[in-house]
This record gives sequence, structure tokens and C-alpha cells, in this order.
Amino acid sequence: ISFQEKMFEVLERYPPEGDEDQRPVVSRIATQWVFACSTRFYARQAGALYSYVFGYPLDFDGWESMTFCNNHVCHGTDLPYTFESTWNNFTDVGRRISKSMATYWTNFAKTHNPNEPVPVPV
Repeated sequence: ISFQEKMFEVLERYPPEGDEDQRPVVSRIATQWVFACSTRFYARQAGALYSYVFGYPLDFDGWESMTFCNNHVCHGTDLPYTFESTWNNFTDVGRRISKSMATYWTNFAKTHNPNEPVPVPV
């Protein structure tokens, strides 16, 4: 990853931790750079264009006391939303987002267009 002129800002926000292995710090930087920064950049560049950019709350409490995802990238945490599973652990907002995600994916599988045939209320 090359941040060129932003290198010192990145190091200030994500300082090295001790003298040992820095992979956990690099992992946090890479996660933000690949996912959060690119989404935010796209949303800003879209400006007046009509496009969908989603960030969804991770309000799913289905992992209960399991803490293996705390402070780590936890791939697959979107699956309960996508497959509308364990709704009893969702908030109302989580259920609405889950229903929308499932509808978009189902529409896409049917027609290659996430907006048809079933419209999703925005």
C-alpha cells in the first residue's frame, strides 16, 4: 500500500504498536483503505448522480457472547442480513436493511438488474 504524500497522516492515525509484528496495524489500515475509503470516495464523487451507496449498521446480536470478531475483520457478518436469518436478533432497522438486501440480490439473480422486478423502497 502506498499513501505517498498522505503517509505521515496515516502513521499518525495508525501508529506502530511496539517493536513487534505490525500486521494487525497494517490489516486495519488495509481494511479502511479498501472498504471504507473507497466507498466514501465513490459516494462523494457521485455527487448529483443518482446511485446507491450503502453502509449498514451491524446491529446483529446473533453472535451473543462470542468475541472472535472484536477488533478484527470478520468476514461473513453480512450473511444474516443477506439471507434474512435470525431476525429475532435484529432491530427494526436491521430487519428493513435485511429485507432490502435480500430483495436486491433476488432481483439480480432473476434479471441481472437489482432494481427489477420487485422495487425496493428507499
